[in-house]
Amino acid sequence: DLTGADLRWQINDQTLLTAEIAQTNSIVGTEETRGKAHSVELEHNGERIDVRAFMREVEDSYGLGYQAAADSGIRRLGIDARGQVGERVFVEGEAGWQQNLETRDIRNLASARVRYELSGFTGSLGVTHASDEFDSGESRTSDLAEIGVAQKVFDGRVTLRAMRNGASPDV
Repeated sequence: DLTGADLRWQINDQTLLTAEIAQTNSIVGTEETRGKAHSVELEHNGERIDVRAFMREVEDSYGLGYQAAADSGIRRLGIDARGQVGERVFVEGEAGWQQNLETRDIRNLASARVRYELSGFTGSLGVTHASDEFDSGESRTSDLAEIGVAQKVFDGRVTLRAMRNGASPDV
């Protein structure tokens, strides 16, 4: 059995709030399982900036066998944004936090990128930081820098791309 409720509120022309809550009850053989899931998302699409913030939680026992395994037993909070800061310059970034509900392991992620576009050419620079904190007390951190270029050729039918990443893992 699946029971749930959804909310969709168009706050204004540019801003939408959605929320969902659900519970499942299932019996497989003689074993009964119950699980809950919920999410809240706020999305704003403006003329020069787009922002999305969310919170999701899916208990490990939630579902009827159709959920992505990557979402099971995870609590997530995050925000991502994209904006145009000049005629040809765009910025984008994201930040997120997630926790494994069973092990209590935590992952933090932040990234930012600047992109320049001109007549079929795109150049970009970006950085990403990720850190994991394990229930055992161990932690790991990695940082990644990237640079990329792309050029459309043959009247835009083909895009040539080159990208270089450089990582600095915390050992």
